[in-house]
Amino acid sequence: MEKKITATEFMQQNTIPKRSKLTPFQDDILLLKQNGYTDSQVLEFLAMNGVRVAQSTLNEFIKRKTRNQTVQPAKNNVSHTQITPPPPTNTEIPQNQAENAPVRRGLRKPTPTRKFNWDERPDPETLK
Repeated sequence: MEKKITATEFMQQNTIPKRSKLTPFQDDILLLKQNGYTDSQVLEFLAMNGVRVAQSTLNEFIKRKTRNQTVQPAKNNVSHTQITPPPPTNTEIPQNQAENAPVRRGLRKPTPTRKFNWDERPDPETLK
């Protein structure tokens, strides 16, 4: 089988996809985010290194790099503090609450609804 195009000709016709200017700082960005730094602080770090991007660009970069992969620890030997979850608290259910009752989260009790009656006149005293 004969070649129709050589690799050199292909490379001349097709350019390499543009590399993000955030890629050289990928490990640093992920390390900062992993240690709780805000997006504004990460943008400030990037600006100190001569890289200016929008916050949405940073968010997309972080989302793309952390999707379907675990965040890799930095290659340098920086000690990380281990965050342990707090011990489970003893949550007691009040005696007047049913065992399988849904948990209310600060919502008001729904008002009862009834079918509207055009013939019924509202009481002016209850409307005050």
